[in-house]
Amino acid sequence: MSEPATEPAAPASEGSTDDRLSALESAVQRIEQAITGSRDSSPASTGEGTEPGPDPREEARRAHAELKRRERARQQREAERGRLAAVEDKVKAITEKPPREHKRTTQFMGWIGEDD
Repeated sequence: MSEPATEPAAPASEGSTDDRLSALESAVQRIEQAITGSRDSSPASTGEGTEPGPDPREEARRAHAELKRRERARQQREAERGRLAAVEDKVKAITEKPPREHKRTTQFMGWIGEDD
């Protein structure tokens, strides 16, 4: 069986290729960890510090603030519906009156009712 071909030694002018390759590999590894959510790799093995996980207290505060915001919005919508219902009831209660005639003869003849 033949041995796998080994890469020829890189010339001195391509010394930065190894650096770019290692940077690319570490970036791919970080992306893979972010996608899978695994936190197995220790900072010593990767050579980088990892960010600490989210603070549970802070998450609880955010969730509580979100719930309070939603509750306030719901109460405001209900209050607005109540105000609109009150106005609608007032509008329904108003009876439509026929237009009033303001001619001299109508007034002189007494055809305008007392309730007008």
